[in-house]
Amino acid sequence: MNILFLSSEPSDASRLRLNQELRDVREKLQISKERDNFLLISRESVRPGDITQAIFDIEPHIVHFSGHGLSTGELCFENALGETQPVKPSALSKLFELVVSQVRCVVLNACYSEIQAKAISQHIPYVIGMNQAIGDKAAITFAVGFYKALGAGRSFEDAYKFACVEIELEGIPEHLTPVIYMNQEKSPNVIQANKCTTIEQFVGNQIDLAAQLAFFSQNIGLTHPRKDYTKAQFGAYCRTWKKLQALRVAGDNLWEQANEDNIIKFVNYLNIVTRIVREEEIFFEEKDRLDLLNVLDIFRSFRVGKVKLIKLRSKQMVEEMSRYFPGLHRLERTVMRQIEENYEYKLQYENLLENVRESFKRRLSSY
Repeated sequence: MNILFLSSEPSDASRLRLNQELRDVREKLQISKERDNFLLISRESVRPGDITQAIFDIEPHIVHFSGHGLSTGELCFENALGETQPVKPSALSKLFELVVSQVRCVVLNACYSEIQAKAISQHIPYVIGMNQAIGDKAAITFAVGFYKALGAGRSFEDAYKFACVEIELEGIPEHLTPVIYMNQEKSPNVIQANKCTTIEQFVGNQIDLAAQLAFFSQNIGLTHPRKDYTKAQFGAYCRTWKKLQALRVAGDNLWEQANEDNIIKFVNYLNIVTRIVREEEIFFEEKDRLDLLNVLDIFRSFRVGKVKLIKLRSKQMVEEMSRYFPGLHRLERTVMRQIEENYEYKLQYENLLENVRESFKRRLSSY
């Protein structure tokens, strides 16, 4: 789940501890049990024009704004001189209307942001704002509590409630300041697991936790789950399976289109899966684990940065590339052999996933 953390602190406004908020949130996510499911990317000193560019670049599921807000409901961004440039609720509402299929939650951690939250909630299922001015300590405590709960696998609504309780536990009299607007009817990307749910939705965190567990059971063919296993134990197997499948999907996408974005996603999931297989051996049969590590090490040796080489999928493509790179035909046999080997390793990984699927089913079944 991608989190876009936007902060803005105009030079003509009072100082805020925005860096501390970002640092504390990042720290809580990094030590959470769901840490592999979150990617936090920040943009500081944000101007109005930076918002859309950041959304295009990061494709966030959560957009978090931290900064100043005015009593009129406007959020304070920066102009070219670093001074305050207010943005009206109607403008941001129109922006989020355009990304309703992508963004699931918006957090406006700024004074008087409830007006903005209400406007944005016409399009986004979960939006949080502040119904009055809020102090630095309360704002930071709320943000940390919210993402700490998300990192524990809680829903957006539950995370909001936990965050409010965190403020109260700290003895800060502002626990009623944050408000949440929920409008799930406007969210086509928050869905329940059913026969139409795809593996891409599963690995892309486009279904809630309960739906992920349901899809996981369907995907491994689990019909009679063990009664002595807790939801947390099933969840651990589910998270492991999701990461294994995410690498497979990333590999398929990279094979189809070797662009920079697909390369980065493949490498990221490769690192995650390698760590899981190496450190969490409890989930795997020993032979499957060793075979997986062997294939993953081979994946890591791929020269994935060589985009042009990855794009050579067939003899026809080699011939086409030869027009632009004289002499490439002399390497044709080597290139084609490497492509065939890469594909064989890809198939080997997929076959190993079938072994893991059967193992998970066997372990989690009541018979």
